[in-house]
Amino acid sequence: MPADDPRVISCDVLPCPHVDVVCEAESLPFADRCVDYVESGAVFEHVHDPWAAISEVKRVLAPGGEFRIDTAFMQSYHGFPSHYYNMTPQAVETDLVGACELRQACVPASATPLMTVVMAMDRYLGFVSEPLRRRLLDARLGDVLDEMRRDVTPASPLLADFDDYANRCLAASYVVVGRKQHEHDACVAAITAVGPAAVDGWRTLLREHYALRLELMQRHHEIGYYRRKAAERAAPQDGIDEPEPLAAALAACVPTSMFEAAAIEDALRAGRRWEQAYRVVRDAWIARYLAAGGT
Repeated sequence: MPADDPRVISCDVLPCPHVDVVCEAESLPFADRCVDYVESGAVFEHVHDPWAAISEVKRVLAPGGEFRIDTAFMQSYHGFPSHYYNMTPQAVETDLVGACELRQACVPASATPLMTVVMAMDRYLGFVSEPLRRRLLDARLGDVLDEMRRDVTPASPLLADFDDYANRCLAASYVVVGRKQHEHDACVAAITAVGPAAVDGWRTLLREHYALRLELMQRHHEIGYYRRKAAERAAPQDGIDEPEPLAAALAACVPTSMFEAAAIEDALRAGRRWEQAYRVVRDAWIARYLAAGGT
């Protein structure tokens, strides 16, 4: 955000307009006890280590200084560049305020329960086909809710247009199944023995791997989304290559070893090639949609 006050220092992870310092929230480039006020808006849900970030906030604050943190609770996935944690009000007070004096705890005017419902419904309606969207908007609210309650499983016709990415964005919960490899402990110990820099580098590569997985899902989703939007505007449906299956892209970017930097980097390069290929197809459908009068 632009600020005329010369005392304000704006920080972000990207060199956007009005940004004074590019840095990570988990490692602020400021001396101890040197600032009087820290404000963070819609940041902590995107931070990989929010506990390190709040530790940094408290480190740079001068005695008597205050911080104001506004972070997501009941919001759908909106990653840029990533989205890691939504926090309940109890978590915000316990883990962010902690031993500091709690000066205020409230729901901001921009984030009432009505905003939760509106954001979720707008996001849902953006994922479905235009005929279904119009039908739901023209129906009584009670009838819509009855239809939703009738079948909340993936078999519901109300989810017919949802792919992996759309489902993730609005899911009520999420399941993972992991298997600990036989060599896990030995490999972690070997990396740890090299030193903190090696551990940090390895963890960063793992984070990039999972971020790329989601990016591939998003690109594949965007292809289908803009193809559907183009079709709704009667745009031609031929002449653009079919994207390769998402499963093939995800399989191609699985490292041969999750403990070797070279193996993870090779997988990242493979995944980025897939992402670029998806981007080309997606952009072709965007152009087709815009040519048909889309906005």
